Amino acid sequence: MEAFVPLRGEKVARAGYVIWLDKKVVVFYTNDLFCDVPGDLVDHTNNDAIKCVNGLVPIERWMGGESMHRTRIMAPAIVAAYNLFMNGVDRMDQIRSVNPRRRRE
Repeated sequence: MEAFVPLRGEKVARAGYVIWLDKKVVVFYTNDLFCDVPGDLVDHTNNDAIKCVNGLVPIERWMGGESMHRTRIMAPAIVAAYNLFMNGVDRMDQIRSVNPRRRRE
């Protein structure tokens, strides 16, 4: 797997990593930040960090304790966009891994 990693010390305008803790750690690299990141590492509670990731939006997750409804949590806009556009692909991969089909020969 290849990934773009800026050279050490190189800063790209309005670009950076967003680290999201789901079931596992997920790292997004985006060049669609609202502003330049104020430092190398910014805490998620910092208002500047929230502004840079284009704000927080609600997403719904099964957290384990619910019986009828999912829990609503706030996530960076990039996470919500990924879930919106890639969820169908992830679902297809999940179905394919559970129900493998033999290829015709």
